[in-house]
Amino acid sequence: YTVVETDPQVNPGGWDLTDLVCIDLGDGGSSVDIPSRTATIDLDPGETISCTFTNTKRGQIIIEKQTLPDGSLETFDFTGDIAGSGIVDGGQIVVGNLVPNVQYSSTETVPDGWDLTSIVCDDDNSTVDLDTATATIAVEAGEVVKCVFTNTQRGSIEVVKSITATGPASQDFDFTGTGVGGFDFGGGFTLTPTDEVIDDSQTFSDLTPGGYSVAETNPASSGWIQVGASCTGSDDPSSITVSPGESVVCTFTNAPLGSSTVIKNSEGGEGIFGFTWDNNVPVDEASTFDLDTTGSGTDSRDFSYKLIPLTAYDAVSYTHLRAH
Repeated sequence: YTVVETDPQVNPGGWDLTDLVCIDLGDGGSSVDIPSRTATIDLDPGETISCTFTNTKRGQIIIEKQTLPDGSLETFDFTGDIAGSGIVDGGQIVVGNLVPNVQYSSTETVPDGWDLTSIVCDDDNSTVDLDTATATIAVEAGEVVKCVFTNTQRGSIEVVKSITATGPASQDFDFTGTGVGGFDFGGGFTLTPTDEVIDDSQTFSDLTPGGYSVAETNPASSGWIQVGASCTGSDDPSSITVSPGESVVCTFTNAPLGSSTVIKNSEGGEGIFGFTWDNNVPVDEASTFDLDTTGSGTDSRDFSYKLIPLTAYDAVSYTHLRAH
């Protein structure tokens, strides 16, 4: 007699005949052939022969793509035993009919501007390696293993310099900043707007999501006052949070400092006259200064781009230092 099992890969599908044993206690004339799924039975009079066909169910692997931010249309490619291309957020590569107790691998090609931040497989026998962007998956009989690759998109910060009017000869504005992983905005940078219409800007891309800060370096020393500094997303330039895939724009607006000239005229004599600033002192100036009318009966001192707008300044003559 012969007994042949229908190919389990066809019906019911997804199975392998992995063992075939016949117990022949007679003359041992029975035989088995696993490749052909056949048991040839030599049945003697009065004999009972038992043949056991053992099947092992094949496994399945699912590779799933997730992105931060959610819903990105970026496409991702995978190579290895479990491969696929053009996979978007929420997409899957599903490979079934896998021989169990064999290791399979899947490696992601990480696109520019993205970081692979997580690989999680729902199987204790599988391993992951973020550095190589690879999941090594061990499938057991009948098992379905899912590995989720999560990528985080990098962001950017654009710093815009705006002025309300042309001012001092120097319209160069220096900036410094810090951020994730020791990022320092190139060690500092300079922006030079042309006028109140044409701004200047610089964009820093490929930034790891997280906290950043950017600041303008003392504009008053070059004759300017900062009248505005804000970022999109309601962030303050001193505390910027770049979310995955976010483009933050921070705008710094400056106005030129005011100007004034103090003139001293002397009649009936000449000399050196001392002055003091009674309340507020112009930027980078001492609290006192002298005017000398010797020779002409008049002297003056220019305080161009030294006065903060909407601030009172009173120059008071406090002493006649020396007469001629």
